[in-house]
Amino acid sequence: MKNKRLTILLALCLGAFISVAAFGQDNSKEVLKKLQELDKMAQQTIDMQDIENLMNIRALQIKGAVKPGDADYRETVSRTAKDVCYGLDDKYLYGDAARKALRGMDDPAFGKAGALKVPLVSTGHIQIAEDGQTAKGIYYSPGLQTEMGTDGKPKSAWDYKALGVDFILEDGKWRIWHLVAYTDFVTPPNESWTEKTSTSNTNIKYKTLNPSTGTNSRLKTPSPYKTFSKTFSYCPAEGAGK
Repeated sequence: MKNKRLTILLALCLGAFISVAAFGQDNSKEVLKKLQELDKMAQQTIDMQDIENLMNIRALQIKGAVKPGDADYRETVSRTAKDVCYGLDDKYLYGDAARKALRGMDDPAFGKAGALKVPLVSTGHIQIAEDGQTAKGIYYSPGLQTEMGTDGKPKSAWDYKALGVDFILEDGKWRIWHLVAYTDFVTPPNESWTEKTSTSNTNIKYKTLNPSTGTNSRLKTPSPYKTFSKTFSYCPAEGAGK
C-alpha cells in the first residue's frame, strides 16, 4: 500500500514541478496544499480498494471452506480488538465466537462433502474516516447454499441478505471489526420466496420474505465522519442488546 501511494505522489510531484517551471510562477504553497489534498484522496482510493478486496476474499474463503492454517488462508477479521462482533438477524456474538462465525465456521455444513456456500457481496458503499483508522460499509449479499440433508439428499437455497460492516486498520491492513447481516429470504430455488417452505431433513434455515418489512431500512447509510467515536456502530455493545 505504501509503494502504491509513493508512486502516485511521485507522479503528482513531477506534474506539479513541470507546471511551475512552464508558467514561471512561484506558487509552491498552493502546490503543496494541492499535493496534500491529492495525497489524502489517493490514500482513500487505495483504502477503498483494499476493503473491497477484503470482502471478496472473505466470500471466496467461505465458498472454498478455507480454514485458518491452510496455506492460502488470509485473516479477514480483527485479531486484536476485544469487541469483534457478528450479528445475524438481531442475534449477536462477540470476541472469539464472533471471529469463528465471521470466518464462516459457524455453518453446520462447513467443510463437509456436498456443501457449498457462496455469500456474494455487491453494491458496496464505503466511507473512510478522516483519521484513516476505521471505515464503514453497507452491501447487498445475494448468495446460495447447498448441503447434504439428514436424509442423504442434497438441499439447496437462495440466500439474500443485507450487510452492515465496520472495518478497522490493524498493522497496516484493513480487517472486519463488526458485521451484521439481515436476511431478506432463504428459499429453495424452485419455490417462491413469499411462500412457506418445509425445513425437514436439513440444517438450512429457510425464511419467507415478508413484503411489509425490509432490511435496508435497518442499516444506516455511512456518511462522512472524523473518527469512530463520532459515528455509530453496526453492532451494539456486548450486553446492551439491540
